Amino acid sequence: METLARSATLALPGRYLGFRLGGETYGLEIGVVQEIAGMLPVTRVPGSPAHVRGVVNLRGRVVPVVDLRTLFGMEPAAETRRTCLVVCRVEDGTETVVAAAVADDVTEVMRIDGAAAPPATDGAAGACVVGLAQQGDRVVILLDATRLFVGAGGTGGGA
Repeated sequence: METLARSATLALPGRYLGFRLGGETYGLEIGVVQEIAGMLPVTRVPGSPAHVRGVVNLRGRVVPVVDLRTLFGMEPAAETRRTCLVVCRVEDGTETVVAAAVADDVTEVMRIDGAAAPPATDGAAGACVVGLAQQGDRVVILLDATRLFVGAGGTGGGA
């Protein structure tokens, strides 16, 4: 992988919403996070990609729901009272997409002040990872919402 050979770091300073999937912490830039909602009934849409769980009705708006566990090749997990939807609004130049990702738990808003290491990933899911940042004793996997909801991971269309 070409990414492994790079020793440079990526400058990704800013504020990120931290959330958990399994034992890992992920971050989405806070500017794209519209809201955090409790789990809602999901309607499966025939023919949608496996990582698109379906759609929810969020106050009268149909919002696609991305199952990050499926996208990232993780084992499914039972929903708990802490399972939630991270609803994001992403502008892609030509369209605005509102979509949600299922998170096991939202942890915090964190500031990434330094640089982030480039990820050693490939494929559609890997394209959504833009960096790895050190926060205390843990590594936070930083995600690009545009790639996640519009690009490589994508929901298959705007909402």
